[in-house]
Amino acid sequence: MESSVLLPLLVLGFIHQVQTGQLEVACSRIPIMAQVSSHVVLECQVIPTMDLRDKEIRWTKDQTLVHLYRFRQDENDQQDPRFKGRTQLFKDQFQVGNVSLKLHGVELSDVGSYNCFVEVAPDNNHDSSVQLKVTSVGELPSINLYRYTSSGIELVCETQQWFPAPTVNWSDERKRTLPQVPQDIGRNSKGFFQVRSIVEVTADSGNSYSCQVQNTVINQNLTAEFYVPDEFFPWVSKWVTGFVLILLLLIGVVIGLFLFFRNLQMHIKNLEKRPTAKEYEELQREQRSLEDKLGTLHKDLGEIRILPKMAIKRIKRVAVSVTLNLEAAHPNLDVSPDLTIVSHVRQGIPAESSKGFGSISAVLGKEGFSSGRHFWEVEVERNSEWDLGVALDKTARQGEIPLSPDNGFWTIGCHEKEFRVNNSTNVQISIKPWVQEKIQVIGIYVNYSEGKVLFYDTETNSHLHTFEKCPFKGMILFPFFHLPKKGVSLKICKVAPSA
Repeated sequence: MESSVLLPLLVLGFIHQVQTGQLEVACSRIPIMAQVSSHVVLECQVIPTMDLRDKEIRWTKDQTLVHLYRFRQDENDQQDPRFKGRTQLFKDQFQVGNVSLKLHGVELSDVGSYNCFVEVAPDNNHDSSVQLKVTSVGELPSINLYRYTSSGIELVCETQQWFPAPTVNWSDERKRTLPQVPQDIGRNSKGFFQVRSIVEVTADSGNSYSCQVQNTVINQNLTAEFYVPDEFFPWVSKWVTGFVLILLLLIGVVIGLFLFFRNLQMHIKNLEKRPTAKEYEELQREQRSLEDKLGTLHKDLGEIRILPKMAIKRIKRVAVSVTLNLEAAHPNLDVSPDLTIVSHVRQGIPAESSKGFGSISAVLGKEGFSSGRHFWEVEVERNSEWDLGVALDKTARQGEIPLSPDNGFWTIGCHEKEFRVNNSTNVQISIKPWVQEKIQVIGIYVNYSEGKVLFYDTETNSHLHTFEKCPFKGMILFPFFHLPKKGVSLKICKVAPSA
């Protein structure tokens, strides 16, 4: 509805007025309905009529900025990104008090209450609200043959991009309503409804069928028609049916007799090959040994938790480039020129350093994280000793520091050929030696907002451990690398984000 009809609506009383002092800001009392992808005018009028070209006009939704006009121009630097380039005021009608807002390209997310605020002077401002409802008439439905039944054919009608959920009605060529199975209604990622309806038809109900999908809010519908030739309906005489049943019964009897005599012959041959008592005892021992091995393999397999391929793909989408911070490195460590390899090359603990770690041979990553999701991979040496994960930047770096979440460390480690979680329990990670021997690259995934740090083996996609609900909020996390023994090296792998 265009703004030119606003004044008649005011006269007829279809608006909601908010009175403060001598000035009134009036918006439509009746919720405004708009279709997706169309444009809509959110009507608002200042009464009595006055020139608003030098005033401030602000439209908001849920305390977010939709449009701002002041100093004789639009100032939308702080505008909510959802409304970027989609809003417009009728500046040529400011002289008659029209402050309506035109919204282009209506989306489902636009539904809600919009507030119109007019500031006449610093101590004289007024506002009013208007409700916007959004609807959508979806795609033309399509009808297809679904499957054959014992008495007829099932037809399926499908359509999508509707809002709210539509109703579906089937009818035959005589305009009679047909019973249908419960509709399958779902929603896509953008909030639109998709409908799937199935109906069974027979030769008695005719050849032509229609599927009508209706948006009950605005009373609009779309209809699709489908013609089923007579040849498509199943038809078999009773005599043929009886003959087929008898034939199938005879075939079953013949097959049963054949299988019976074949099994009897095989049983006789097996009796001839029956083992001696000594051979039987040996077979029993071999069977028990195989059962024990099978039980062990099942137990080992149950302890391996494989991450789904889709989860791995989502994790690798947030791969980042991690480098080492020389200033946060223990003096016993050497860092490669490209800042991706760290090695423990010297013995002894040097004097305490104000920048790096003083008593543990560790180094932090150069890049810190205070939000978002991040993933990187670290190559480790087999059977070496190390600790990997993340640490808070404010973590104390002097003195003996237990690597635990209480001290700002969320790490796992390998010590004396055992993988362990570095926390108050120091529990061993359930992983079998034959799997451990293959581990060379550890994947580390951080979800800052969920407070999650996940570790897994990139070769087998075996889950190692996950720290949940970590108190990261307001803190800066850094990748953490600990090499407790001389001769150990760790390498940061280059990982390209997956598509």
